[in-house]
Amino acid sequence: MGSLKSRSKWIVGMVLGGAVLLLAQEWQTVTNLAGVDFSGLAPARKTLALKAHARRIAPAGAA
Repeated sequence: MGSLKSRSKWIVGMVLGGAVLLLAQEWQTVTNLAGVDFSGLAPARKTLALKAHARRIAPAGAA
């Protein structure tokens, strides 16, 4: 019975850890920023701005 409880905790931990990793990667694929108006930018400039923002907020060594 103890083994089943331990295994269940491990599975829950792995699932939650995976979800956190997936959510943490969202900063790399964001296409819009709340409160930022990109309407005056050409698509290439918007992409450049988003990449610059991603580099600025990236965890150390990730970008």
